[in-house]
Amino acid sequence: CHFWIATNPAMIGKIVECSPGTRGLDAFNRPDMNTPIRGQIADPVAYKLTTTKGSATMCMEGSLTNGGTMFMRACTDTSPQRFRWVGNTLINEGRCVDALGGAKKDAQMGVWDCNGNTNQRIEMTSDGRLKVAGYCMGVSENKYITNQKVILWDCVNEEGQRWKLTPVS
Repeated sequence: CHFWIATNPAMIGKIVECSPGTRGLDAFNRPDMNTPIRGQIADPVAYKLTTTKGSATMCMEGSLTNGGTMFMRACTDTSPQRFRWVGNTLINEGRCVDALGGAKKDAQMGVWDCNGNTNQRIEMTSDGRLKVAGYCMGVSENKYITNQKVILWDCVNEEGQRWKLTPVS
């Protein structure tokens, strides 16, 4: 069991494991916490995020550092390519996927300490788009090459804006 502990009303926090013997929401009654906890159960499944153009499939990969960028790489199932959902937030390596500099067109996607701001709220649509404040996450210039950036741009009918979540163990 994993859950999200928010340490303030802005939902800044982290994913932690449940205390031994707890389950689900019972985990929020942890004796080591001296303030009320706001949170949501984290999806225990890690996913890789892939997008395909023609016969080329690549994975989104995060950075290990705060402010590091998201980019495309060959799929390896390593931890920088593992994402977890917590509510409407994607977590990568303990940080939130973030539109660096704000949720606007051409913003570079990266990771940042979770703060609950609009630039970290991500919606997955039924057709596989990842939307932040009305913009779609996509492969920059729709080019499928190693280290290509992931950015926000207008939602269009491009393969580079369609994502598949595949569970990884």
